[in-house]
Amino acid sequence: MVKRYIITTAQYNAGINKNFLKNIKKYASVNKAEIIILPTIGRSITEDEKLHRDLEQYEIIDTDHKLNNNLKIKNFGVRPQQINPLTGLERYAQGDKSYITPGTKQVLKYVANSYDDIPKAILTTGAITTPYYNLRHAIGVRAEKDHEYGFVYVETKGTKYFHFHQVKALVNGTFADHTGLYKNGKRHRAPEAVAMVVGDLHPGDTDPRHEKCTFDQIKQLGGKLDIFLHDTFNGKSISHHYKNHYIRKYEVYNEQGLNLTQELKDTLKAINKYAKHTKGTVYIVASNHDEHLYRYLDEGRFIGDKGNDLIGSMLYTAALKGENPLEFGLKFMGKLEPNVVFIERGEGHKMLGYELGNHGDEGANGGRGSPRSVETANSKSITAHRHSAMKIRNTYGVGTSTYPRLDYNKVGYSNWSQTNAILYKIGTVQLINTIKGLWKW
Repeated sequence: MVKRYIITTAQYNAGINKNFLKNIKKYASVNKAEIIILPTIGRSITEDEKLHRDLEQYEIIDTDHKLNNNLKIKNFGVRPQQINPLTGLERYAQGDKSYITPGTKQVLKYVANSYDDIPKAILTTGAITTPYYNLRHAIGVRAEKDHEYGFVYVETKGTKYFHFHQVKALVNGTFADHTGLYKNGKRHRAPEAVAMVVGDLHPGDTDPRHEKCTFDQIKQLGGKLDIFLHDTFNGKSISHHYKNHYIRKYEVYNEQGLNLTQELKDTLKAINKYAKHTKGTVYIVASNHDEHLYRYLDEGRFIGDKGNDLIGSMLYTAALKGENPLEFGLKFMGKLEPNVVFIERGEGHKMLGYELGNHGDEGANGGRGSPRSVETANSKSITAHRHSAMKIRNTYGVGTSTYPRLDYNKVGYSNWSQTNAILYKIGTVQLINTIKGLWKW
């Protein structure tokens, strides 16, 4: 049995966004979902705890509450003014349990699980109430700027599995979801999505179930999206990671043949599949796995690499001429669809103010990338690389398109998620997960 919930946060003594409430009610009707309100303190802890009268008709939960065995509502009493309401709370996602906690901003983080394929998600909801903070202090001013209208939509199935996604609204209460655009209390079936950032691709390790979900999402969203692909070349046939690891290299030989020509052909096929599923442009974002090929050439490892030396020498010559060796190699193997475009390092590509052309592995001044450095540089962005979806303010990260466990994370804990990001025309972003081969029920 599937149960559906719309979960949002309300500050005590605050006004409500009436247009947003209208749209939530319509969304609840369309999806046959129950509305749940999570209260949180208002301007001060000394004020009376009173919610807006229009919210009294809905279920109000101010204590811990179980949605199913693996998903709970937990209230830590975190003040809504806190910059990141999840700070220090990762350890409470114990026993492979995910939780939703009140918050007037939307934050999402995945926490490494034990040995399950599904990581633990910890997240906040966003608010239905208007900002209510003490603006005489910096913490209140920051809280008002970070205030986000939104909710979490949850589908539980049985005692173990669940789907969720955060829905963010504009100040006027309008929001987009893969089910439509909700505006002035009405639903418009076309959500007007403009782009999708796909979880890191890694052809050869791509999970066909997630790939099928991705193509289904593209179709449902109208088939005219610009698609952004990361780690489009896996580099398994020539990876430097297998140097001096002879057992693993033997395993890869049995899996793939250590055949660069075949991997280029497989990569070409993977890209063209995406290009044929959309009438938009497919952008290949320069990524660290793509650059395994450049490193292979730069270090001269193609010399004497039996079976790869000829194609390696051709790609090496192309690189010396200033060409992108991956692009050259793919076109040498066959026809690349005309709607495929390569984004080089340092170029970037912005849509609706969001930077979509940055892989996320590079930070400031040659350092490693992190959500903080990406946010500081871009303000708004959707990046990849971490294989673990995340959101804080307007900084989003997608997950992976691979199987949940690969050779380098098959032992130990993992927070990998199979997650894509959708950018809507109204300027909001939505992260969509694949769970056990499905993205919705």
